[in-house]
Amino acid sequence: MSKKALYSNDDTERLITESPERTLWLAVIERALKDYCFFFDRLQRYENCNNFRDIDRFQYNPKSRTHGNAVAEFERLRWFLFDLESTEFNLTYLSLVLYDGDGFAYQIRQAANKYFKRHLDQTKEKGIFPHIIAYIVENSPADNASAASEESPLRFKRYRIDSDI
Repeated sequence: MSKKALYSNDDTERLITESPERTLWLAVIERALKDYCFFFDRLQRYENCNNFRDIDRFQYNPKSRTHGNAVAEFERLRWFLFDLESTEFNLTYLSLVLYDGDGFAYQIRQAANKYFKRHLDQTKEKGIFPHIIAYIVENSPADNASAASEESPLRFKRYRIDSDI
């Protein structure tokens, strides 16, 4: 069963039907936000894992001048969160179909920009992933944002399946 909730946006009120689909997509958006904002944490986990066989996919290869799948993954996350064109199942599309439109997507993008910038600055200070950082600085506006003053609670959020399901 779905419940009706009242939402307010710019002094206009409208009813939005709460549904399992809406909750599921919100979890997908939250996960994409975590993966984007703390992109280098994930890469570092791969690098530190002795049993990870495909580490070469994420490291810089001077012969081919590529960064493996790391850049592709970054671009996929950036597309999902920041593409302003409403393409099926990106943030713009989901915000128009399930949420309040541009206001919802705008708030998500603002949070993504400031938390990613904080994480980017921290990674620069550590001196790791210089080639991937150089790619991001050259090919995205991520370095131009202002960094968050505090750490996001998403950084240490764990996603797991409940055993009751």
